[in-house]
Amino acid sequence: AKEVLFTHPQKAVLLVENISLTSPFFETKEDISFLTELLCFQGDDSNAAQKLEAARESVKKKEWEEALTSLIDSIIINKAYENELGRRATISIFHYLGEQHSISKAYRPKFSMAVY
Repeated sequence: AKEVLFTHPQKAVLLVENISLTSPFFETKEDISFLTELLCFQGDDSNAAQKLEAARESVKKKEWEEALTSLIDSIIINKAYENELGRRATISIFHYLGEQHSISKAYRPKFSMAVY
């Protein structure tokens, strides 16, 4: 489902929709849902929306550093925008890459500063 996410995000959501809260794959289900939400995002004219749209385009190309920069910028502009989509999508990218990935390690402190 993770690779389908980039070609057919809505199909990826359908593939994982029956995963229950108690499943060890529940976190993956949430990550796919949040990234699908970002990949399908259409915003308004706000600065936060523009950052999320930039992140969407970067995620489509798997340009993770650019995506994370845009997402963190969106959090700094408006943390609550779109039900905290910037925060949720950032965490999902960290999960997708793995917490030990060099990009995750580099962006986790910037994310923490933006959120808190």
